Amino acid sequence: MSNLPNEICPDWKENKPKILNGVIVGCDEKQEWMLPWWWLNFSSNNSFPVAFVDFGLSENAKAWCAAHGTLISLQTPTHFVAERNEVDPSLVALWELLIHGKQLWNLRKSWFKKLLALMQTPFQNTLWIDVDYQTTGALDEIFTISADMALSREQTVIQESLKPIGLTLPGEASFNSGMVFY
Repeated sequence: MSNLPNEICPDWKENKPKILNGVIVGCDEKQEWMLPWWWLNFSSNNSFPVAFVDFGLSENAKAWCAAHGTLISLQTPTHFVAERNEVDPSLVALWELLIHGKQLWNLRKSWFKKLLALMQTPFQNTLWIDVDYQTTGALDEIFTISADMALSREQTVIQESLKPIGLTLPGEASFNSGMVFY
């Protein structure tokens, strides 16, 4: 088995970001239409530097991102996420029933890229914000958290709905990764 983090970002453990605080966001060509909306909401109350991670943006969106912050090109291996035909058929049926139908297989490619993008932050203290999150206020207070990482648990109703269908086991919890501080 390969050591994926080191293949993607060989110096990720040793790389010490020089900028203290900042925000990172990533998207692809299918989500890039939200970037101006995201920026308008974010920048109306915040002046933190932003790094945009390219999950497969158009040339126009890359230029827009570079004009509004730092653009990070994310490289991933060709066979990064298992294809539908490589997954147990019983899981395929369950996942397609519960998670976005057949669209799931394209969505997974972006979902798993987030983990690699997090490792390429240029900031010592980073706040990941999904491109579909609306920032309605100042984020300064988040950067005072003294934890190594902060995530928000999914709402109780979501937590409870995952157990009967086997997506979480007894004692496990599900977390929302739309906003991650690390």
